[in-house]
Amino acid sequence: MLENEFRDLEEMQERIRQRLQEFLLFAVRQVPYYREMIGKLDLRETDFSSQVDLSIFPPLTKTMLREHRDRLMAESVPDGYEAIGGIKSSGTTGEPVQVRLSRRNAQFFGVLKQRELRWFRYAPTGLMAYIRPPDEFPHQSYDDRSKTYHSNQWPYVSNWFETSRAIGCDILLPIDDQLQWLRENHVEYLTVEAGVLESLAFGQENFSHCQDLKGIQAVATQLTTNMRIRAQEAFELRIDQNYGLNEIGIVASRCPEGGRYHVHIEHCLVEIVDEHGQACRPGETGRILVTGLNNLAMPLIRYDTDDMAEVVEGPCPCGRTLPSFERITGRYRRTAYLPGNTWQYWESFRNKIESIPAPISKNFRQYQLHQFQDGAFEFRFISVGDSDSEFTSYVSDSWKEVVESVAPGSNEKFDIRQVDFIPKGMGRKYQNFTSDFSPNEDG
Repeated sequence: MLENEFRDLEEMQERIRQRLQEFLLFAVRQVPYYREMIGKLDLRETDFSSQVDLSIFPPLTKTMLREHRDRLMAESVPDGYEAIGGIKSSGTTGEPVQVRLSRRNAQFFGVLKQRELRWFRYAPTGLMAYIRPPDEFPHQSYDDRSKTYHSNQWPYVSNWFETSRAIGCDILLPIDDQLQWLRENHVEYLTVEAGVLESLAFGQENFSHCQDLKGIQAVATQLTTNMRIRAQEAFELRIDQNYGLNEIGIVASRCPEGGRYHVHIEHCLVEIVDEHGQACRPGETGRILVTGLNNLAMPLIRYDTDDMAEVVEGPCPCGRTLPSFERITGRYRRTAYLPGNTWQYWESFRNKIESIPAPISKNFRQYQLHQFQDGAFEFRFISVGDSDSEFTSYVSDSWKEVVESVAPGSNEKFDIRQVDFIPKGMGRKYQNFTSDFSPNEDG
């Protein structure tokens, strides 16, 4: 694994080519869906013995996966790749899809988790904490007094490496209670959903620092540049992140030195394509397609993640030669069905909220912008105590500035409402923007 990270580029490309060739040969021999596909494309199995060209396979969308799930399962697999169960996608943007996983695919999660924690310089002797729903924490015991879940080891990586213990906190606790929990338990490393991290950062600006924290990893949802900067300033720490899918596992991890995402080529391959399915050029943004190499029980070739990222070229400052891509910019599906200007409104308004001055945000903790079917917008927010006029004026003025800059002369209806609770959306993740125009199923 370590050797692969710094391998000669030409040698690495040849190894990828050979691995992909073996994988595609397996798929067209053992998976009915792909066997039928190459027949329709007037190709033969022998064509995959002399050349490797992923682009001949059309992207596999979530809808296609649901419709052809049974025919995507392999008829037989080598030892070590047998199916051990299934998993669902998070369903953040629509109906979840179900994928059968092989033993090797599951094993790689812990191995790749260890690699990224090594990149982040997390010492396995430290106390790891997770803020997540209770049923997602693999706890061994629960302390009702401290509202803490306990485990004798870090999840996932402890299958392969010796670690210290881990603890968990319920994600539904008030943000200030979560911050107090971090301090009281002297947490050293924290794994938390990106949206929750933003709320913690707003609260942390008005608290004493969590002195024991040495590392924070944001997971599950998008972490914008402004969110990252705010959290890093609030906690005085670098914020680490990976990119993964339930259907594949860990796909890439963000480089601490270069800021780009390095793809774990032992596990998967990544393409970034435009709306016509053509490879994007450096600097361009396109949809992420992932081919998982270790799940022979149900191979996914050019799986359309619905996520979008920017193509990057040139060497990374860290010296690793692993394929890379730049920042993740969001989900295609969240923008495709919205009325004109909606996403521009949201992105500009989000920048305003993420940059709100600390004195104004002293009681502010969490928010959500919702768009109704009639086109009206509502800003919902959670505050510690009653909000003050300075905060609401900032929000109202920010919205007016955004609308005027995006669509001069428009007068979009906009309301501000303080709430006690913002429910988690599809996929059980916090969504800072929701819309009645978003479809209920993946396209």
